Amino acid sequence: MQNQSRILVAVLRDYCARRGLTLTPLCDDWAFVLEGGGRRHLVFGYDLGLNRSTALQVANDKAATHQILTLAGLPSVEHLLFHAPAMAEYIPLPGNWRPMLAYFHRHGGDVVCKPNTGTGGIGVQRVRSEAELEAAVHPLFAAGRSLCLSPFLAIEREVRVVVVGGRGKLAYEKKRPALTGDGATPLFDLLRAEIARQPAAARLLEQEALSGRLGGLDRVPARGETVTLGWKHNLAWGNRPELLDPAAAAPLLALAEAAAAAIGIEVASIDLVETADGLAVIEINAGLMMESFARVSPAFHTRAAALYAEALDRVFAPAGEPR
Repeated sequence: MQNQSRILVAVLRDYCARRGLTLTPLCDDWAFVLEGGGRRHLVFGYDLGLNRSTALQVANDKAATHQILTLAGLPSVEHLLFHAPAMAEYIPLPGNWRPMLAYFHRHGGDVVCKPNTGTGGIGVQRVRSEAELEAAVHPLFAAGRSLCLSPFLAIEREVRVVVVGGRGKLAYEKKRPALTGDGATPLFDLLRAEIARQPAAARLLEQEALSGRLGGLDRVPARGETVTLGWKHNLAWGNRPELLDPAAAAPLLALAEAAAAAIGIEVASIDLVETADGLAVIEINAGLMMESFARVSPAFHTRAAALYAEALDRVFAPAGEPR
């Protein structure tokens, strides 16, 4: 995506026009300076410049987030940190492989390997054999300083809560795409039809077809049989946001707000998962990225723009207006 086509860029331009602010784009529309009313404010990427640096550091570190939430008594999906061998000069390392194998087998030979930093599901892999674990670990250590292992969970649903000013303002479930059998059409043809219907999900659908998880693509699902695709819930992988009723979302909002308070973050997207054991925080994103959400419909675009504006009003709301 070209930076100038980002929805946030258009939102910033509209917001500054309405507030009478000067907007200066920098770094190919990746950074912006907003000025007006004696105030000067920076936006970088999807970081709206409203969080303290320590909160940013914690949110960008999955292992640190897990440990701080656990210390606060909040349910959190475990992220066990492993430092790359290149860090041995700074951190005494007893060696990673034996502890990794022990963790892998302690969780039934089914874990998730991911970068300790980063978003969007990039580099996140499910591993179900020692060979897969080794293959997943090496490129992550080559690319970064650390990685995390987490148990693979049977997630019933994943929900994102957008927090502004420490309060949950929006909650939506990330619905994975699914195929419905008709008793006559093979999986391969169902997948092709779904890709044609939903091009945004092509990457996920093709990955599913190649992974072997679905079994033989010549299999004909029974009439009415649902075949859920993928295990990642990222919207960029073709999953669909479904707004939650505020009353039904109350426990989710409460947990997200408690998690935000625990790490001291004001503006964030907080991902929660629901399993047989209940709710838990899986990730906190300091950047407020709502591109995939806003592109679903004009109504969703309006909701995203309003949330961005509410966040920026914490800096630029005129005197007398709430901040």
